[in-house]
Amino acid sequence: MLGAVSERRLATCHPKIQLLIREVDRRLSLRTRQPFDLTVVCGHRGQAEQEQAYRDGNSEKHWPDSRHNTMPSTAVDVGIYPLDWNDRELFMFLIGYILAVSEDMGIEIEVGALWRKRDRPHIQLTEREIAEAA
Repeated sequence: MLGAVSERRLATCHPKIQLLIREVDRRLSLRTRQPFDLTVVCGHRGQAEQEQAYRDGNSEKHWPDSRHNTMPSTAVDVGIYPLDWNDRELFMFLIGYILAVSEDMGIEIEVGALWRKRDRPHIQLTEREIAEAA
């Protein structure tokens, strides 16, 4: 079950991202052998937060060019709590799980884990999904 901070961050995201992440969270929490605690790291980023992410090397884009900069955000960053940014295997498990759930739900996404410059926690709606939702 998402915590209060994750819920606040998720509330800044596009309704389809909210549906997807809530369903992923629901399914992960039902795992009997090894349940996982999903956390939302980032939804919408304002200008100051986006420029800080750029300076810190966590984004290649300046304001307002990131999918995190739209309102509602068409991107979200997620992880398994407690976060271990170096646990590549756990991030890849999560990304595969999210891809499977998005396929089940018919929500088209792109994942940063598959990009040339890896961005493991990043999930975003495809351009087509955004256009269909408009």
